[in-house]
Amino acid sequence: MSTQIQQAIFTSTDRGAIKGYQLVAMSNGINRNLAKELYRWSPSQMGVDHSQSWSINYYPVTEGQVAVSRTILGGPEYSARGGSQVVTMIALLSNEQFKIFDNNALLFAHTCMALGWLRLPQEIPSRLPTFLVPDYPIANGATDRIMKFEVSKCESLDAADDSHINDSDIISQAVRLAVAGKRFAVVGAHSPLNVVEALIAKLPSQTRRQFSFTTGLAPAVHRPFQAHFFPDVSPITTQTLKSQDIVLLPVQPRM
Repeated sequence: MSTQIQQAIFTSTDRGAIKGYQLVAMSNGINRNLAKELYRWSPSQMGVDHSQSWSINYYPVTEGQVAVSRTILGGPEYSARGGSQVVTMIALLSNEQFKIFDNNALLFAHTCMALGWLRLPQEIPSRLPTFLVPDYPIANGATDRIMKFEVSKCESLDAADDSHINDSDIISQAVRLAVAGKRFAVVGAHSPLNVVEALIAKLPSQTRRQFSFTTGLAPAVHRPFQAHFFPDVSPITTQTLKSQDIVLLPVQPRM
């Protein structure tokens, strides 16, 4: 059995009367109110402008729906601002659909990517169908290989190993903050995805549903993620995090 997932794409375009960043394509089940909320959480820039940078993002949209998105850099930006086009592929799930994946956004993202979803399209369409995922998570072995391949393309060869983080005090602190509904940022992890995975595994199922996070988007007032995960941050980003009362959890490299 399979379940139908609503989807949308947010990026910049010069098509039509409205130009700039917007929801350029949606499936039919996304109404105007949902579109406004997806627009609010979607970025026009990445935290790092690197050709292989990408981010997994998760947030509740309504009382009954949640969104899992993947933000990636596309081709050159059409406008005069230069740089790369930022493209966000968004999947919209009902609470019932999310429960199939144990309220685990990364498990859902793994499954989607294994099936070819949440990937940069060759051409940005003007309309989108719903897409199908099985009504059970794909086995972790297959999805882990795909995710590790994707992660390896974004990581430097001389970066520090993160394996010591899984049972570290950082994860314990992050769990306490997440359960308490506090905002925080884990800074300095070689692979933010691995840290998020370790954290989600220790969260109660209902906390997972409320726990919004991003593995790379810059902090913004209109995108109040509960948690940010960064390999590194600039002094400006650090100041922005502090100005929003976001607790910084620095990862100490293993000796």
